Order: sequence, then structure tokens, then C-alpha cells
Amino acid sequence: MSTTELDPDKQENEEQPVISNADSNNCSADESDEHVELDKTEPPESSPQPDPVLSEIHNLLNQLAKDFETKLKYDAAKQNQIDKLYNENQTFKEGLLKKSRHLLILSVIEQIDDASKQIAHFDNVAFSEENYKKLLSSYREIVNDFQNVLLNKFDVVNYRCEPNSSFDPKRQRSLKTISTDDSNLHRLVVRSVRPGYETDDGFVLRPEMVEVYTFDQKQT
Repeated sequence: MSTTELDPDKQENEEQPVISNADSNNCSADESDEHVELDKTEPPESSPQPDPVLSEIHNLLNQLAKDFETKLKYDAAKQNQIDKLYNENQTFKEGLLKKSRHLLILSVIEQIDDASKQIAHFDNVAFSEENYKKLLSSYREIVNDFQNVLLNKFDVVNYRCEPNSSFDPKRQRSLKTISTDDSNLHRLVVRSVRPGYETDDGFVLRPEMVEVYTFDQKQT
């Protein structure tokens, strides 16, 4: 009995499966579809990471803007406070000077009043004619000098009302009331006793001293 030996190469070829053209085409089609599906799947977009240096610069600029705004508000408030204190100081100084000025003027007015009283006194006293005239002239000069000082240095003038003019409580002060049975004379000035004094802007330093009529119904 003879044993038939097979060629190794021939045996290997016989063991390998035979792939038909149809199977080869199907395999290629499957690989192509898989490749297309992989291409259709796009990778997720990654968000850009902020630059830490730019972020730090941005934060510093924001902080600088806030600090600058705060500084402006502080400077404005400080300036307002300075202006307020300055205005208050100016008002206080002006008020103090005005008050001192008024006190000086009132002192001069008192001297004028005293001299005027002396004139009125000696005017009613019997005396030698020569001395009498000299005394009156001297006092009149004193009064005139004081009044000129008030007018020229302080812009202060004196004023008097006419008899039977209406009593003005803002510019006059009643030293004495005279009763009358005539209602038409009520609150009219009988006479001016002492002149009033006011500044050039209308501020009354010393009201005029007057006597005033008052209506008395009992006398009717």
C-alpha cells in the first residue's frame, strides 16, 4: 500500500479559504461605511481658556477706575467742606466788623445826643448874650463835626419826620404819647425829639425818638 505524500505548498493552499469577489466587495463596502461614520462624528469644541495675564490687567484696571472715582468723590466732598468753612468764616468776620462799626457809630451818636442836650439846656437859661452865643455856637460845631464824620467816614445820615406824619415803628420809637380827642390824629407824630440814624443801605442804627398822638375816647 503506497502512501501519497502531499506537497506542503499545495497543502497550505488547500487549507486557505477561497474568498469570492462578492465577499471581497462586501467587506470593502463595510469598511467604507465605517470610515464615513467616523468622519461624521466631529470632536467637541473646547472653550478658549482666558489668558491669566490679561485677566490680571483687566482686574487692575477695574480697581484703578473704582479708586479714581472714590478719590474724585472724596476730593469733591473735601472741597465743599473747605468752601463751607471759608464762607462761614467770611460771614463771621463781616458780621464782627459790622457789629464793631455799629458800636463805634452808636458811641458817636451818644456824644451828639449829649452835646445836643447841653445846647437845649443853655438855650433856655438866662445868660450874657455874648457867652450865650459862643456856647451855642461851640456846641453846634461839635454836633456838626460828629455828623460830618458819620456821613463822610461811615456813610451814616440822620433823619427826622415832619409833624403830623404817620408813626413808623420800623424807623421810629415813641418816647411819649399825647392823648387827643381827635381820632384823625391817632398814631400821628406830635414832634421829633431826637433824629434817627441809618446807613446808606437803609439799615436803621438808631430809630428816631418821637412823641405820638393817641386817641382817647373818654375826652370826647
